[in-house]
Amino acid sequence: MNKQPLNNDDYDLIKAAHDAFENKSLSKDWHGVAAAIRLQSGEIVTSLVLEAENPSLTICAEPIAIGKALDKIANDRLAAAAENS
Repeated sequence: MNKQPLNNDDYDLIKAAHDAFENKSLSKDWHGVAAAIRLQSGEIVTSLVLEAENPSLTICAEPIAIGKALDKIANDRLAAAAENS
């Protein structure tokens, strides 16, 4: 794996995932995961896990963010980050 140091854009992406929790009323037993994807245009798309009482109905934050990003792009490159609370 080719590792590269994080740059300011990467830290902004991580912050966007973290900030997705801001102003959210989440219960204390919420499995908190947020995801953020940066499009080549620089736009950042975020999402939260959709947790359900029945675990088999829970949808992870990452595929939701990917779906939102794919809705906005045609042939754009993606960069992604996730934050686990």
